[in-house]
Amino acid sequence: TDQAFMGERSAQDFYAKITTGAGEMHAFGEELSETERRVVADYLRFLTFIQPGGETSPQQAEPTAAPASDSTTEAESPPTVESAETAPEGAGVVQVLVAHGAGGEIPAGAEVILYGYENMQEAYNQSAELPEDGFIFFEDMPMNDGWVYLATVEYDGVVYGSNLAQVTADSTEVLLDVTIFDVSNDSSLLAIDRMHIFFEFITEDTIQVIQLLLLSNPSGQTISSVDPEQPLMIFELPEGATNLNVQESMRLRYSAVENGLGIGTVRPSAEPYEITFAFDMPYKKAKLDLTLPIPLDTGAALVIAPQEGVKVRGDQLTDTGARDLQGVAYSTYAAENLSAGETLSMTVSGLPDASTEWLAAGRTDSNKNLVIGLAAFGLTFVIVGLYLWQR
Repeated sequence: TDQAFMGERSAQDFYAKITTGAGEMHAFGEELSETERRVVADYLRFLTFIQPGGETSPQQAEPTAAPASDSTTEAESPPTVESAETAPEGAGVVQVLVAHGAGGEIPAGAEVILYGYENMQEAYNQSAELPEDGFIFFEDMPMNDGWVYLATVEYDGVVYGSNLAQVTADSTEVLLDVTIFDVSNDSSLLAIDRMHIFFEFITEDTIQVIQLLLLSNPSGQTISSVDPEQPLMIFELPEGATNLNVQESMRLRYSAVENGLGIGTVRPSAEPYEITFAFDMPYKKAKLDLTLPIPLDTGAALVIAPQEGVKVRGDQLTDTGARDLQGVAYSTYAAENLSAGETLSMTVSGLPDASTEWLAAGRTDSNKNLVIGLAAFGLTFVIVGLYLWQR
């Protein structure tokens, strides 16, 4: 790479060439999104700053970020944070790129915080201001084998985190990407792709209803509550529900509320969020009239129950037949295109045949029971649900 040539070009120059092409270089304007083109341009801009052999020139300085400029005709210095007079053995560079997921402006001047973790414990942190081009790197960072680095930045009241990057024995640089989005308070922009409902027969008088929701955010915006101290939305429980248990998630923040389960900020994601919770309902005389609130537009609701001994009936449900899974026969039912504000009603009756082992022998630890049950059934039901819905 011609460093002098590269040094005379700004990130915007690279972006323009990537978009329209140059000479024999192909134009990528219609093949890559604006965000993807800007990420490539920023990466090319960073290559300008890497010296042969990856060496740096350590200097004593306070943790400050050098302002970015695209106007100079000399090779520019990148925004840096220097942390030691002499680089310790194994030191390297942590590169942080902040990009807007919809191609909007990034929050120049915002605080970027870099965290280093050792054995899951915070061992280091440092901060610097975000320059206008969204690219900054921290010099002379410890590259201790097994360390994990994470960067965060706050935008429009929401904190965004980067990917987690683990350091290996031969690491000299780490690249962290943080993608930010504009914020909306409109929870109706969310949708439930599929709602899975299944049952565990705790005792002859108690039934546990387990719901696994696949929540999507196709809006391209982060959906957040107006009041950060309050949940964005609440998944209400039916009347008579008790003993709410929730499968913990690293992607969503949950809060228990009086009438259900609250969720916090929902960021755009290519993969749906899995929300799994369970509650007990009275099962007097082996019968339950169940009415579930539908909080968001829902593509499909899939109900699965043991075939032998149990019946599920409901005007909204279509019997999709029986399926054999690992030697157990299940009856399956489906409802399509449920709108936010509707309810899904069904009647469950009967007790499973003893040979199916659906009737639990009491329960001493509800949280543990839910985790074990979901580990055994959750993924299987998602697979079955996909199969039923796509067949």
